[in-house]
Amino acid sequence: MTEFGEGKAGCAPLFNGIWKTIESVGYEDFLKAVDVGITWRVLSSGSKPSIEISVDGDSWILKTHTLLKTHELKFTLGEEFLETRLDGVRVKTTCTLEDGRLVQRSQGDKDITIIRELDGGDLLRTTFSYRDITATRVYKRSNRITR
Repeated sequence: MTEFGEGKAGCAPLFNGIWKTIESVGYEDFLKAVDVGITWRVLSSGSKPSIEISVDGDSWILKTHTLLKTHELKFTLGEEFLETRLDGVRVKTTCTLEDGRLVQRSQGDKDITIIRELDGGDLLRTTFSYRDITATRVYKRSNRITR
């Protein structure tokens, strides 16, 4: 997908920006598989959240803005941290940059992997995986943040 320095941290600043959802495939099924309750599942799968990504070296901030709340992740690449997911579950999470993709692995009640990769510079493709269930959300850059 990406053409931005495969496997190099130099591509990280290219993730900077505000991204708006333009497509969602299989997300409600994914949420059901990870036991998200019906109310939150319906609200989440029908929403079109935006993501604000800010990268400064190995330090990242990801803010997911939904109609109900804003979820913020602050992390350093390669360092495990405690995360409270949007559904309220606390998990241990590690984020790494692999082949130009931001890979987020969460371990807790369910082991979930989220992969974010740039597609052509103005699209961000996010794949959510749990066991054999996957979902994809595609975001379009609406604003570039420079650092």
